[in-house]
Amino acid sequence: MDTVTRDKYDKTLFDFVKKYPNQLNYYFFEKGFSSEECKKICDSFLPKCENEATVFGNSLSEKRRTSVTWIPRNASTNWIYEKLIRMAKEANDAMFNLQVTTLRDDIQFASYDEANQGMYASHVDVGAEDEYSCRKLSISVQLTNPDDYEGGELIINNKLIGKTQGNVIVFPSFLEHEVQPVLKGNRQSLVLWFYGPPYM
Repeated sequence: MDTVTRDKYDKTLFDFVKKYPNQLNYYFFEKGFSSEECKKICDSFLPKCENEATVFGNSLSEKRRTSVTWIPRNASTNWIYEKLIRMAKEANDAMFNLQVTTLRDDIQFASYDEANQGMYASHVDVGAEDEYSCRKLSISVQLTNPDDYEGGELIINNKLIGKTQGNVIVFPSFLEHEVQPVLKGNRQSLVLWFYGPPYM
């Protein structure tokens, strides 16, 4: 490669990289959902939260002690989807610039209970050699008032996330994260994943 071509290539690569300043962090919406909205969601879906959570849709794992149910998209729940899609787009445009094209899953409603010290050990949301390998963004909503439980802290890439009710956190699905064991009470959250073309 001659000098002129190499210099041009280096500049183009540098400009490309500058678009992606912070893919190892998370984007944060303080009280993206009101306390009333959180209560409405919990009242509707906590009674249905009876299924033991699996990992990547099909296998139980000692890494996870969580009960879940799924929130289908319909006339009564579309407002939740619209809020999450809007916030995911804002976060992606502002920080990540990942190629997000598809909403494949329903929203997951998760409950972590003190009875079994509900938790989810450190993991990533990106799978291997299947459709889950195309997850690009994860979004999580803290539904429970932090006064109602102890433990259950969300940690993303070794950063402790605040527990304020209604907070919404968006992060690249390849970042390691965990929910620490709930020691007292019960913690509820929403999770949704956004997909795109395979990583290049």
